[in-house]
Parts: sequence; C-alpha cells; structure tokens
Amino acid sequence: MTRIVAGNSARSAAATAGCRRSSRYAALALLLGLSLVACSPDEPTPANWPFAAEGALEPRQVCFVNDTYMGQPQIPVEVDGKTYYGCCAGCAKVLRSDPTSRQAIDPQSHRTVDKASAFIVLDPRDRKHVWYFESPATYRAYQDAGS
Repeated sequence: MTRIVAGNSARSAAATAGCRRSSRYAALALLLGLSLVACSPDEPTPANWPFAAEGALEPRQVCFVNDTYMGQPQIPVEVDGKTYYGCCAGCAKVLRSDPTSRQAIDPQSHRTVDKASAFIVLDPRDRKHVWYFESPATYRAYQDAGS
C-alpha cells in the first residue's frame, strides 16, 4: 500500500508540475494575445471615422509606426517638442529611437513630411492605413490628379 501511495504521490507531483507548465504557457499565450489586440485597429466604419476639416484624421487616433488608423486615442510620444503617437510601448520606443519612423513621403509632392505636422487621411484602398500629406493643398492636388 505504501508503494501505491508513493507512486500516486510521484504521479501527483508530476501532474502538478505539468499543470504549472501549462499555466505558464497559457499565461504567456494570453499576454501575447493581449499585446496583439492592443496593436490592432478597430474596423473603421462611416459612423466612427473621425474626420476633421477636408477629410483629415485626428493624429492622436493614428499609430505613426504602423501607419494605421486605430479608432481610439493612442500613446502620445514627445520628441524634440513635437507629439507623435504609437499604439503600444514598442511603437513608442521606436518613435523615440528611430527618426525615420517619424517621417513619411507625401504621395503628391514626393517630399519628406514630418508626421507630427502632416495632413493625415485614410488610404481609400483599405480604409485602415493612412497617408501623410504636406498640407490640405497637396491632398486636394492628389485627389484632382485622380491618383
């Protein structure tokens, strides 16, 4: 009888250790899932498009690293007196450390634009990603050109 109890105890200890490993993996999977959700945009619909004058988006609702409309306020990141926005701590770190993440190319003028001062609109092809223009004028010129 002692052997059976000892055998059961060994099996029980092994099962408990396996359960702890499974719990760790489950917790890791949950954290990974939450981080992916935090960096995924809400689906834009006509009811929640936060357009300002002439079709511009509110910069604070755009992740400047992923160039994606997120549908809610993002993390403000101050760099050299300008405010940029990231959807998560990783994007905030990139904005602080990589100057190219704070720049885009205007689709009309083909000049470099600082994202903090850009005129930002939704990409009409997918309505999730964004384009950065120098000004409303270059955006209108782009629209008039039928690009």
